[in-house]
Formats: sequence, structure tokens, C-alpha cells
Amino acid sequence: MSEVVENKTFKGEAEKLLPFLTGAEFYDCIFESCDFSEQPMQNLKFIDCSFKKSNLSNVSVTNSVFSDCLFEESKLLGINWCVARPLRDVNFKECHMNFTVFQELDMRKTSFKGSVIREADFAGAKLQQADFSDCDLSGSIFNNANLSKAKLLGAEGYYIDPKNTIVKGCIVEMPEAMSLLKALEIDVR
Repeated sequence: MSEVVENKTFKGEAEKLLPFLTGAEFYDCIFESCDFSEQPMQNLKFIDCSFKKSNLSNVSVTNSVFSDCLFEESKLLGINWCVARPLRDVNFKECHMNFTVFQELDMRKTSFKGSVIREADFAGAKLQQADFSDCDLSGSIFNNANLSKAKLLGAEGYYIDPKNTIVKGCIVEMPEAMSLLKALEIDVR
């Protein structure tokens, strides 16, 4: 039988969590300043949980559930979210998410506000109405993604090719919007 943890706040106590890092279920928990980097966080459930100023870099999330979770000011470098169970209502605020993989995931209405998401792979992802406001998306890949009605206000560094990405209703602003024209080989002077 798996361990069930409810309504608990963990502050910098990652070492106390290590025994739970396979098969446990966390409901309404807060993880603040916890360092899980390089740990196998497999077969876990996180429901209505918050991760604040925590480090989850290079964790393995195989078969883990993240539902109604908020990641805030956290490091999430190198995570392959594709091996987790489908993410549901997960949001990110001011996180560092370089080298993450979201290929083919359904992330409609997900907020990434103020995050640094360099060299991430969103190929084929469903990102309708996602909010990338004030994000650094340098080197991130959006091939075959659906960015319909997504917000990229204040976002920078992105290159989105509208020939192979759905961008209908996508909200962008200058000067970054020029990258859409660059993909179409239009010379704007």
C-alpha cells in the first residue's frame, strides 16, 4: 500500500521525502525550498500541490501524476514531462525550465508566465490559450504545435514557423512578432 500524505508543508526537507519518492500520493501539500534534483520521482501522485523555490532539475517523473499543481520560482531543468501521466491543470510561474520536453502533450490554457524556457521541445503540443507572457523562449521548438489564441506578450527569443505551426489568434507583439515573418522569408524594412 502506498503512503498518502495530506495537507503537509515541507520546507527544505527533501531528505525526509526520499523514502516516499516511489509510489506515494501527496494531496494539498506545499514543497518550499526542497531540492529533489537528480532524484527518481516515479509512480507518484501530486494533486493540488505547490512547489515554491524548489529544485526538480533532472528528476525522472515516469508514471507520476501532476494535477492542479503550481510550480513557482522553481528550477525544472531537463525534465521529460512526456513520461509522466498526462499533466492536468499544471501551471508555472517564474520558473527556469531549460531543456525540458513537452512533445505531443495537451497543455491547453497552461500558464508559463515569466519563466525562462530555453531549448525546450514543444513539438506537436496542444498549447491553445497557453500563456507565455514575459517568457524567454530562446531556442525552443514549436514544430507542429497548436498555439491558437496563445499569449506571447513580452515573450522573447522565440522562432515559430507558421507554415508548420498553428498560430491562428496567437497574441504577439513587436519586435518579436517579426520572427513569424522571417519564417515566411519576408523581408521587412
